[in-house]
Parts: sequence; C-alpha cells; structure tokens
Amino acid sequence: MGENYLLFQTRGVNSYLYDTATNSVHPLNPPLDAEITTRLYAAKDGRELQKIIHQKCQSNEKLLFYIRLWRANTGAFCNSRPPSSLSFQRLTDIPPEKRGPAWMSDLVLIASEVCNMRCAYCCYSSLYSGYRIHAIRQMPWEVVRKAIDWFYHYNDELSCYGYPDRNLNIIFYGGEPFLNFKLIQRSMLYAEQAKQDHYGLVLNISTNLTLMKEEYLPFLRNHKVFLNVSLDGPPEEHDKYRSFINGMPTHKIVVSNLEKIRRFDDNYYFNRVRLLTTLNGNSNAFLIYKYFEERKKEFPPFLMVNFIKDLAFSQFHQIYPFNKELFIQNIDKVINSYIEHKLQGKHFFKGDFCYHFIEDPLVNVFQRIHSYGLASPPWYTGTCLPGRKLAVTPDGRFHICERINEHFPIGDVEKGIDENKIMGVVNKYFQNLPDCHLCWARNLCTICYATACTKGGFDFTFHCESALKSIKANLILLYSILEKRQDAFSSKDALIQRSANLYKWPT
Repeated sequence: MGENYLLFQTRGVNSYLYDTATNSVHPLNPPLDAEITTRLYAAKDGRELQKIIHQKCQSNEKLLFYIRLWRANTGAFCNSRPPSSLSFQRLTDIPPEKRGPAWMSDLVLIASEVCNMRCAYCCYSSLYSGYRIHAIRQMPWEVVRKAIDWFYHYNDELSCYGYPDRNLNIIFYGGEPFLNFKLIQRSMLYAEQAKQDHYGLVLNISTNLTLMKEEYLPFLRNHKVFLNVSLDGPPEEHDKYRSFINGMPTHKIVVSNLEKIRRFDDNYYFNRVRLLTTLNGNSNAFLIYKYFEERKKEFPPFLMVNFIKDLAFSQFHQIYPFNKELFIQNIDKVINSYIEHKLQGKHFFKGDFCYHFIEDPLVNVFQRIHSYGLASPPWYTGTCLPGRKLAVTPDGRFHICERINEHFPIGDVEKGIDENKIMGVVNKYFQNLPDCHLCWARNLCTICYATACTKGGFDFTFHCESALKSIKANLILLYSILEKRQDAFSSKDALIQRSANLYKWPT
C-alpha cells in the first residue's frame, strides 16, 4: 500500500515498473533502481526530476527525456492520487463505461433450490454462512413470467438500441435446474415469443447433467440451448467433492450423459455444450489439465475454470486442508506447458482449458496496458455495477448475481429494480474498502461484491493479499513471455499492435 507503482522481475530476471495511474509498464534498466524510482515518483516538478537524474544517473538525457515525455503526456511516473473514498447519489453519477452494453444483459433464473447432489465446495453448503442453503423451493411460473417481462422492459429502453449486436442471455440455474424442466421449457418458449427485434436471445442451463434425459434433447437442440456442464476432471478428481446426497460418485453418469448428447447430435454437442471445471487446494491441476488435453476430441469446449477461494465466511480449506507446496508444483507444471506452447506461437481459443486457466487474465492485463487508454474514472477493484446481471430467486427477489448471498436484494418481480437499493450496495461496498486509492493494483484488482460479501456487509480481510499476489504473478508471467515473443498476445486492434513494443526503452 502507498505506492503508485510496482517493481517486478520476470523469469528472465529482467526488471520492470508497472505504473498504476496509466496502466503502463516500463523496463527498469540501469541506472534506474528502486531507490531512484521512489525519488522520481516523489518529485513535484521537472526541475526536481532533472536534479535527480543528474545526481543519480550521470546526466542521462535520454532517460530524463523518456520520463518527462511520459509524465507530460500521460501522467506516468507521478504520485497522483485518486479520491480516497467513492460515493454516488444516483445511477447517472456512475462512470458511463460501467453501464455500457453489458448493462442488464444476463437474467439468471434460479429455477430450483433443490439439488440431487451435495458438492463439498458448493456455496449453498453449510461452509458458507450467509448464503441460502439447499431447500425445497422451486420457482413458480408467475415469477418466471414477471422476471422475463421486467428483463425485457429494461432492454426496451432507448439506450439499448445503440448496440445492434446486443445479445441477451437467460440462464437457468439451481440447485439443479433439470428438477424443474417443465418450467424451463415453458419459460424458454415464452422468452422467445416475447422478445423484441433489437436484441438477440441466448438460452442457457447450468447443470450437473446427472438428471438429463434423452427425451429432453430434441427440445434443447431445436431451441439452441447452451448446456453448461460441471465436470472437474478425471474420476479421482471429480468424485472427490462432487457426489450425490447419499455420497455416491457422479463422474460416470456425467460422462455417460455427455456421450448420449454426442450420439444424439454431434454438431449440437460441440457447439452448444460447454464445460465448467472447479479446482480447489486439493486438486491436482496438472492431472486435470492432462485429462482434458488428451480428450479434446471427446469433450466439448470450456466455458469456465474456477478456483475455490477461502472467503470471509467459508472454512472449506480448513475442513479440507491441502499441501500448498504440492498444489503450487502442479500449477507450475501447467504454466510451464502453457509457456512452451505460447513461445511456439500457439493460439489458445476460448474453449481451451488453458485459455480459462491462464490466458484470459493475461490477455485482460495485456489489453489494458497496451491500449494507450489511461486509467478510467475512479472505480476501485474489479466489481461491476449492480444490474449487469439480474439473478432471481424463487420468491421473486432480484439480486446482483447468482454468486452473492441474499443480503443484497435490488428489487423484485412486482416492483422492478430499486435504484436506491443499487446505490446502497455500491456505496456500502466502497465505504468498506481498505485504502484502495493508495494501492498499486487498484486498476487490475478482481475483487467484487460476491467475493467480499458477508451478512449484510463486506469484508476484504481475506482477499487483498491474495489479489495482490495473483496480479503480480500475472504481470511476471505476461512479461516473461513477451520478452521472448513480442507477438504472443498480438491483437487485431491496430492501436494495441502499435503499442506492443512500449516496454522497451527507445533507442
């Protein structure tokens, strides 16, 4: 805390400086070092800069020119501070880019709170106090209809017409949604009938797939429904924490049902089925990686790879302790394989395991750093503006997303979204933040409402240190690859292409 920059060293033992104010990265070549960098950031004007350079760097005019240029044109190499706290009165006060084309684009319908499985890491288990638990509630049709009507109502605002390629996503979630499949069928038909022409519609079901029946498949295919299927790797990994209520394993049934879908329609299987994999401290990441790599032609592509984290209200890794050294060793094996492929010029697609496991966060950092875009208006951490998603519980209440607990409702199907409740959540979140305005990672942070939520408040005690380590590790890995292959993360965006060499000193 307290610095406007980070110094880091790559695997090639080269040193770099990440400048927080501008999201830019610069080589820390001699004569620059940590001591001089501290003095540069403390310098108040050009005269003081020149004095430091002349005293410590033997009148290095090239270095002085470089630092002055970045300071004058972008504000880099300065200890400028954003506001120490953030507060907003109404939605229109929030930076426009936080709303943008993603506003109200996802409707998550918790069709059933009942589940036929008891996954040890499930956020609805007893390990996560403050969350709902597995229950017997199923969503009534009237709640679904009103939720879809409100969802479309917000997307019928004139502001949404400016995004001609806008797709809306309706996701059926649980518990296990297939326990309420008749409702899902009726809801999808209604959603298709009621939609307007100025947006597209994508239908999804997040499922453990153990209750999928072959008789469902014609409907799913005909309505182009995406199936997001949880599969945590080989049997010894998957069955470790994903079991039925009676403790029996589930891997064999999940894979068998995947095979049924493929036999039914190979095209639907590879284009509309997606895998969701969750890892925890006891997962053998390299074994899981190899399992999926060796079966690329058998399994559909990935939608997401998650990690279980120790949240303020969870004791998962205390109840299931793990060997951190062994865990890191296996992670490193995957990373080393990824680096080898990247240096050979391999392109990872969004359906690849390694894309979600490693590449996605690196690409996000790369694009922020190499887009010439200066830091956006203050908005600490990576949290969204409530309303990007609309998660609906069976009783008809609206929530920020399916991952947050039930203490932060933002409306209901009878009255719609309550702007005051949205602003209450946003302001409470920012009021509880630590000194983010002093943190070098404030523009790259991934902490969000769902990560830090407690019973009605937010606690960042368990998250800041982990986030800082993760962001620094991503910077180290990104530049370890870039210094050996500059086009490893190339983009079709001409602006990004032109800025790809900024981390080198001008000659």
